[in-house]
Amino acid sequence: MAIIKVTFDEGGLEYADDPNGKFEIDDTLPHPHRWQVKEGVLVDIFEGLSNDAILAKIKADADAEIAGKLAEQKDLMKKMVKADTGRLIAATDWKLDRARDTGADNTDILAERQALRDKSNVVEDAIDVCKDEMDIQNFRYESETLEIKEP
Repeated sequence: MAIIKVTFDEGGLEYADDPNGKFEIDDTLPHPHRWQVKEGVLVDIFEGLSNDAILAKIKADADAEIAGKLAEQKDLMKKMVKADTGRLIAATDWKLDRARDTGADNTDILAERQALRDKSNVVEDAIDVCKDEMDIQNFRYESETLEIKEP
């Protein structure tokens, strides 16, 4: 056992060797980062957990963080697709107005707008299929046509 004196940062999360430090920890433990200072007291945040349980918890926490970031990236991309789709649909508004003013059949215009919505759904579904950050970074679509580009 090697006991060292340490000083923690202001947040109480990170420590550094300090011969004049207030706290002593055993730096031979497999998870020395298990120590934090909370309300001025040194606390073992993994108290009662085995090394395997600590590793499993750390992995689960990291996986959850990665999944959360991926969901945020997907959400941002979908918002971009929706904005592009809205812009493309808005660009057809004049056609609808003209058809209404002249009494012309607007079936083709409505079909054009629905086709844009359908393409948008295809792009959003493709975004949902992305399984990691690399897939998201490599994903491309044409904002003027809503066509998916090959990487």
